Amino acid sequence: MNEPVFKEDKFAAMLGIVQEPCGKDGCGIVRMPLKECHQNKMGNAHGGAIFTLTDMAFAAACKNLGIHCVTAQSSISYLSSGTGEYLRAEAEPVKLGKHLAVFDITVTDSNGRKVAKATMTGYLVGPLVQHPAPGKAEEHA
Repeated sequence: MNEPVFKEDKFAAMLGIVQEPCGKDGCGIVRMPLKECHQNKMGNAHGGAIFTLTDMAFAAACKNLGIHCVTAQSSISYLSSGTGEYLRAEAEPVKLGKHLAVFDITVTDSNGRKVAKATMTGYLVGPLVQHPAPGKAEEHA
């Protein structure tokens, strides 16, 4: 797959975050290269980059479930410094309710080390709506 989680998400595209295939229902897997712009002054993955990756894994999982959520709560524990060529985050649903969806997200680096563990709770605002790409609106009219 290796495509953007949401093509219109310019921030994720700028960071090089892409979605990977996932063989389980409701999971979301994303990957981000670990380049100089993603690193802190010590040469490790920046905490903000790691958090952004967990948020995009959450978004990918919601997309795979066909639901549209906004983050209601998030918590992250940083376990080790992320190093290597890339970071990978995998989100799995814990509870899918009428109004809230809870996901556990694990981040690993290309060396196989667990870098972070996050829990994200999303408020369901409705089914996922796919908007036509700019310039393609006339095809869907």
